[in-house]
Amino acid sequence: MKAIVVLLISVLSLRGFRTAPGGSTLADSLAGSRWVSKVGEGCVDTLLFRTGGRIREYSCEVDEWYIGNFTVRGDTVIVTHFTQSEDGGGKERWRVRYLHCHDDIDQGDIHHPQEVLKAISHQGYWNGHWEKEESFQAPAYVFKRII
Repeated sequence: MKAIVVLLISVLSLRGFRTAPGGSTLADSLAGSRWVSKVGEGCVDTLLFRTGGRIREYSCEVDEWYIGNFTVRGDTVIVTHFTQSEDGGGKERWRVRYLHCHDDIDQGDIHHPQEVLKAISHQGYWNGHWEKEESFQAPAYVFKRII
């Protein structure tokens, strides 16, 4: 009976986590990774995934670093950002959902899969609840893993 309970707890605790190469979870494989998205000429946004579900994001458009947390649900990486508001009071928050997948990159005669994160939704935290940003067009940003 103990074995069944332990097995059930193990299965439930792994639910929602995809296994990455080498047997680790996608969340584990993201820790320590660096992702970039070319926004324009000479402008590159960066995601730096840390251990413990932490993340830093650099936005080249506003030349600022943001801090946040990330979680993984299946093939979806959910990033929640925190930043000081413009007036210096309180916190603004937003949440972006990324689809983790592989795109074929064509380099002449060589085709190989590139690990990417595609932004699939964007929400802002307003008046105590999350609201979808209607102006968001998926996939607005595609980040490629470089480390």
